[in-house]
Amino acid sequence: MSDYQILTVEQTAGGGLALRRKDADEVVSPGASPVIGTASGNPVVIEDAAAGRKFLSVRASFGPVRAGYGTVSPSNIRRLSPRSPTIWRCGANLYTGEGDTPNSGYNGEGVIGPSDTARITDHIPVSGENSIVVLVWGNPRSGSANTVRVGMYDADGNLLNGGSGFYSATIRTGFHTERIPLASGTATVRVSCYKTYDLGVYGGSAAESLTLTAPEEAGTVYGGVWDPASGTLTVDRAYITLTGAASEGWSQAGVGRDTGYFRLQLGDFGAVVDDSGISSHFAPVMVSGSTTDVGQRVVNSSALDMAILCIRPENVSETTVTSFREWLAAQATAGTPVQVCWKLADPVVYAVDAGSFAALSGVNTLFSDAWEYGAGYDVAAEYVQDTGAAIEAANADTRAMIGEASGETASRSLAVGEYVTVGAALYRVTAAIAEGETLVPGSNVAETTVGEELVRLAAMINQ
Repeated sequence: MSDYQILTVEQTAGGGLALRRKDADEVVSPGASPVIGTASGNPVVIEDAAAGRKFLSVRASFGPVRAGYGTVSPSNIRRLSPRSPTIWRCGANLYTGEGDTPNSGYNGEGVIGPSDTARITDHIPVSGENSIVVLVWGNPRSGSANTVRVGMYDADGNLLNGGSGFYSATIRTGFHTERIPLASGTATVRVSCYKTYDLGVYGGSAAESLTLTAPEEAGTVYGGVWDPASGTLTVDRAYITLTGAASEGWSQAGVGRDTGYFRLQLGDFGAVVDDSGISSHFAPVMVSGSTTDVGQRVVNSSALDMAILCIRPENVSETTVTSFREWLAAQATAGTPVQVCWKLADPVVYAVDAGSFAALSGVNTLFSDAWEYGAGYDVAAEYVQDTGAAIEAANADTRAMIGEASGETASRSLAVGEYVTVGAALYRVTAAIAEGETLVPGSNVAETTVGEELVRLAAMINQ
């Protein structure tokens, strides 16, 4: 079925006329297969998608939500929570990066003043929009929260106060996205944020979003890959909460905080990805199909095909299994149980309700709110490429095969008889050209075509 439709006029049984909405493929026979483009990142900026055509896939990878910031430890607990990611499709970034004022930003009342850690943008035009989508991302500052603030201004440059003309949010993870309604009469906005963060500001009228609703059979989802376009959710994370109960079956490998591990067999979870574990209380956590401890790592062993969870308690004083189990139980009683999440070697795929975005004319920007600094979690997209862009890209590739691409100035010495392409034209060198000299049609190069050169060369051979 086509992803776009056409209105047709048809004669009814009674002889009248009626409008009918039909899939385009019912009316026009499909031509050549479309050219498929691919792109990945977060955000993903796509400039050559065919307007109105749906994205073929939009895959967002994600892991669990981690509360707080900084290095995880029993004194800096970073709770793990399941995640339902949201994918956004916006237009072009309205923020050009020009006109920033460093070391300056808004305070809580919307007054601009000095700030060693912030920058504030110049006025960003947003006329005609009733909302914007703000995207802020980057490496979070250790031990400190950051604030993004948006001021809204009328056409005369006056800040629109009264509660509706100012927006403020705290960022602790280095990532924030929000659709912000604009106060009536807003012509421009200014944004202040931590000065090394990346920033995107997108028109709300061009923005759409989809949020994952996991199927009941998937249970609580702590990570995987979601593709709303194909209607699939690939779950690749397992999760447990540790209680310290004797039934958990803890054992010990080595003795002491510096050399020992507390070890738990995870036989019910299947094959795992080595060293992929993360915890609310400890770093690192290692999970492996292993029974052998070597130094500070856990290595694969064929002795037992079973996943093993190993925790090296560097920041707690417990050195026996009994005392460690008691500590785990105390954490659970205090409402901060030790959580562990890790990757499965054999993910499980579930069907979810499908949904997709139709590409905008011009620039399309895709991103997911599951992004984390250093963790990846990129978005990967497949889309129908604009016909003109596809042809131009193919022409560029073809020209590169026919002759060396060049600017109007020779980047190297060119001998008589060589071929170069400049833009869409093919040229034959007719007089030696030194590096740095200008290519002059009719003087040292002659414009030609592949056909002309074949005829010319054939004539020379037949002389």
